[in-house]
Amino acid sequence: MVMTRELTRSLESLSWDEKWLLAYSVERVDQATLERISSSTNVGWKATVKVFDYAAEFGVDTQTAFEQLKVAVNSLFERSVSYQTRDYRGSLVVHRLRWISCSTETRRNGRRNRNDSFTINFTPEVVSYLVNPQGLFPLNDAIDP
Repeated sequence: MVMTRELTRSLESLSWDEKWLLAYSVERVDQATLERISSSTNVGWKATVKVFDYAAEFGVDTQTAFEQLKVAVNSLFERSVSYQTRDYRGSLVVHRLRWISCSTETRRNGRRNRNDSFTINFTPEVVSYLVNPQGLFPLNDAIDP
């Protein structure tokens, strides 16, 4: 419960670009991936976002989409969440986790084009929070303006 509260706080502090990237990624989780994530306890998840598709979704040009995605991916990569619990002896235990464990920027032929993409690997701890068998968990409330 403590981790969920701290992840919710962290989610609320994300920039709009980061929130849009998360919502866009989670919204596109296919049913097979959703079932795999739901049936396992320690499963990460990889999401690929094509710059062209992101631009079309949010009504911006591809240059703007590329820049927004690059900033959001880099920022998410640097973010972490901390929370504290107590062990069975009452000792304080401090936990730190990252939103994503890896990010990849792919440019076809070294130049920007419609196939450019960003891939982000969400950590297992965050995946169990972001995705459940019914789809989105807390993102709807945290992202709505």
